[in-house]
Amino acid sequence: MNIQSVLGTGFQNMKAEVILKESVCLTSEDFRMSLVNETEKSLEFLGTLADMTLRIYMRKKEECWQLQMEWEGNGRLACRSLGWSLSFILPEQGRGDLKVPCAGRYVSDCGLYPLNTGASTKPDSRLSGLFFGPHRPCLLIGTEIPQKNLHLYTVTRIDENTVWISGKTTFPKGQGLASVLRTEVSFIYQGLIPVEAVSAYGRHVSVIPEKAFAEPLIGWNSWDYYFSALRQEDIWENADCIEQDPVLKEAVKCVIVDMGWEHREGEWYANYRFPDGLNALAEGISRRGLIPGIWTNGCEIHPLSYPALRNGEMLLRNADHTLLQVDQFYVIDPTHPAGEKFLYQTYKRLFQAGFRIFKVDFVDALLEAEEFYDAGCGPYDAVRRVFEIVRQAVGHGSHILGCAYPPECGAGYADSCRIGVDIHNHWEHVLWILEYLQINFWENGRLFRIDPDFMLVRGIDTSLEEETNVLNPMGEIWRNTGRHCWRSGPVFDQYEAETWANIVVFSGGNVILGDRLGMLNQEGLRLIHEHLKPAGQTAVPLDLGAGRVAAFWYLQEPGRKRLLMINHSDREKTISFSFAEYGLPVPENVFCGKKGVWKNGVYSCFLNRHESAVAELVF
Repeated sequence: MNIQSVLGTGFQNMKAEVILKESVCLTSEDFRMSLVNETEKSLEFLGTLADMTLRIYMRKKEECWQLQMEWEGNGRLACRSLGWSLSFILPEQGRGDLKVPCAGRYVSDCGLYPLNTGASTKPDSRLSGLFFGPHRPCLLIGTEIPQKNLHLYTVTRIDENTVWISGKTTFPKGQGLASVLRTEVSFIYQGLIPVEAVSAYGRHVSVIPEKAFAEPLIGWNSWDYYFSALRQEDIWENADCIEQDPVLKEAVKCVIVDMGWEHREGEWYANYRFPDGLNALAEGISRRGLIPGIWTNGCEIHPLSYPALRNGEMLLRNADHTLLQVDQFYVIDPTHPAGEKFLYQTYKRLFQAGFRIFKVDFVDALLEAEEFYDAGCGPYDAVRRVFEIVRQAVGHGSHILGCAYPPECGAGYADSCRIGVDIHNHWEHVLWILEYLQINFWENGRLFRIDPDFMLVRGIDTSLEEETNVLNPMGEIWRNTGRHCWRSGPVFDQYEAETWANIVVFSGGNVILGDRLGMLNQEGLRLIHEHLKPAGQTAVPLDLGAGRVAAFWYLQEPGRKRLLMINHSDREKTISFSFAEYGLPVPENVFCGKKGVWKNGVYSCFLNRHESAVAELVF
C-alpha cells in the first residue's frame, strides 16, 4: 500500500498484520487491501478475507495525520492483535545522528537510542520516531491519550537507507472475541524539529482546568534514605527537624511514610517497628502541623499474605489459568467484586486512620494481564479502575499520588504522578530521569502534576555521615567492573546535588525532600532551603536530540524567563548558549550566580563536571 502521496517525503509503503488465536498470522496481502477512498485529508484502505474485513483509516488533523486499523470478524475467531508497519527512507543529511525516541513502556528503557543496520528497538509505548539532531526536521509518532489497550512501537533499520516503523495493539482475551476491534489511534508528525514535535504531540491532550490542577506537594518522604529499614522514631526525627527549622517549617506541608511500615504487601497494617499503630502515626504527624501521607503497593500482593491465600478469586490469572506474577507478587484484579472490595476497604481504613495523601505504587503490573474478570476491560481501563476505587474511599479532599502510573491512562485519576525511574544520590540516576523528562515534559498540567522524584542533596560535600545510604547489593558490580547499574558510582558531590535540585525546581512538579534532614551539613541545608519552591511551568529541553540528554532547559513563567545550563560531561568545560541558534529573542542582559560572559547574543559559562547554572534573562 503506497502512502507517499499522503504522508510525504520519506514514507514509501504500509503493511498490515492480524494475529488470531493459535498464532495464526494474516497480512494485508491475504486481505488484498486496496485504496477505496482518497481525499486531500483522508485515505481509506479496505480488504476482505472469508467473513473478515480489514480497514485502515488515515485522516489529516491539524499538525498531524491520524492512523487507525479496524478489524471486523464473526465473533468466533479470537483476535490477539492488530498491527501496521510503515517503511521510511532516511534523509541523507542526519543519518549519522539518527536516534529513536522511546517513552518507556518500562521507564528504565526510556531515552534516545542510536539504531544500527539490522537492529531493532525494544517494543515501546506512547512514542516513537526518528530524530536527526536538534535542528533538523524529525518524524514523531505518538499514541492518542487516553488509551484502552497496549499499543507498542518498534523501529527496525533494514539497511543504511531504510527503516520500518511498526505499531501494534494487543487485546486481552475477553476483547478478542468481539466482532469489531480497533487499534489505538496513532498521530504522525513530520517537518518539525524534535522539541516542536514533542510539544505538538502534547497539545493533543487538553490542559487541566486551573481548579482541577493539583497544587504541588512540598513535603518529606522516608523512602530514599531509609528504604524499608524504617522505624516510627525515624518519622518523628525528621518531622521534628522540619518543625525546628524556620525555613522548612514555613515551606514543608506534608510527611509521607513510605515502604517499611507495613506487615507485608497486601497486609496493610503497622508492623512491630510502628508499635503505636497507624492512627497514632497519622495523629503525630498532624500534631506537628503536617499532612500525613502513606505509601501502598497498589494492586500487587505478597503470595504468602493472608488475603492472597484466603481470597484467591480476586487475583489475576494467565491464559493457562496459572496465577499472574509480576515482580514475584500476585496481582489483584480491580474489576472483580472481591478485588474491588479489598482495595476499597484498604484505603478507607487508611483514610479513617487519618492519612490524606496516598501514594499508590506499582499499578503498571496490570499491563501484564492477559484477561480480566470484566471481559471488555483493557489494561489501562483496569488501572483507571484502581484509582476510581481509591478516590471513592478517600474522597476528593485527599491527594492521590500515582507511582508507576501509566500516562496512557489519561487525566483525572491521579492528582500527581511520579515520572521516570527512581532517583538516588548517584549521577547516573539523574541522567535516567532526564531521559524521561526531556520527551515527556508536556505531561505537567495536561495529565497531572508531575513528581520528578525526591529532592536529594546528601553526598560527600553535604552530609555529616560517611555512609549516606542503606546496604546496596549492586554496589560491588560497579566497583568491580565499572558498569553502571542501579545505584552505581560515587554519591553526589556538591555540584551534582545542586544540579539535581535545579532540575527538580525546573520540572514544575512536587518537591518532596528525601534526605535524613538532621544529618545534612550547612551546605546541604542551604541547598534545600534555596530549592523548595517549584517553577510555575515545566522547562522545555531546547537541544532535544543533540545528545543523550538535553543540556539547555528554557523556562517561561509570567514576567520571568530562566535558562538552566547543565554540564553533563565528566570533565569541566565552558558551556555556550546562542539565543539565535535556538530561535529565542535576545535578552538585554543575563544574570547568573556563576562566572560567565555575555557577548553578541551568546552566554558562556565555565562549569565543573556535572555542574549547572541558572541564568535570569532580562528583556
